[in-house]
Amino acid sequence: MAALTVEALRPVATWAADCAARVLAIYESAASDDRRPRDAIEAARAFGRGERRDKRMRSLAFAALAAARETDDPAATSAARAAQMAVAVAYTHLDLTGAAAARQTMHLLAPAVYAARARELGTGDPAAADDEIHWAAAHSSEDVRLVVTSMPVPDAGRTRLGQLYRALDASLRNA
Repeated sequence: MAALTVEALRPVATWAADCAARVLAIYESAASDDRRPRDAIEAARAFGRGERRDKRMRSLAFAALAAARETDDPAATSAARAAQMAVAVAYTHLDLTGAAAARQTMHLLAPAVYAARARELGTGDPAAADDEIHWAAAHSSEDVRLVVTSMPVPDAGRTRLGQLYRALDASLRNA
């Protein structure tokens, strides 16, 4: 298979933005005047449509991360992290190997995983996270699955986030 390029990340960014947008209201209910996660999602969509990745996108990722850190609501924190990671897809390294490449796989999956965690924390129901993972897998395109399957399986750890990473990764690889 040919090496992946930045162009291969564009459909992943669109999918990531779709995943993050599903839980944006959770963040906005906790911080209604804060546009940072929304702006990050919009930038991810712009990259998906073909805009050049630039310093502004990186700045928006850091701004959404700051928004995540500034809220006391765990569900809102996860929703902001989903937005942050959606725009960060544009900066995924596709030229690494080993453990470093496996971490990059986690970066690709993170928007959907954090969206699932936001849904779970917002409802108090683990099944809500499972439903979100199912939605993300069902709404992934062949292009998204090609990128994920070309990357190593991540070592996601034993936390709840790790469980969600493993579930999504397996769903995408087995689709």
